[in-house]
Amino acid sequence: MKMSSQMSARIRDMLTKDKLGLNDGFLAAFKGDITHLVKDYFDIEGQICVDVVETEDGKYKLSILATAGKINTFETTMQKRL
Repeated sequence: MKMSSQMSARIRDMLTKDKLGLNDGFLAAFKGDITHLVKDYFDIEGQICVDVVETEDGKYKLSILATAGKINTFETTMQKRL
């Protein structure tokens, strides 16, 4: 991808997020909440990436990308032994 198309995509993303009211404070709070929730269920390796994009039909697509080493176990996820 050329530098100019990367810059265009970055500017378009910034303008879209500004239009939606998704400022840095909102995204930081949302990412923090999602991170805590996901870490309850998974042993996360590295950072969690969170993104919000408005679709053409006016809805929102939420993307959460994370790598987990394992699923955390607790009583409701453990197999019952007879």
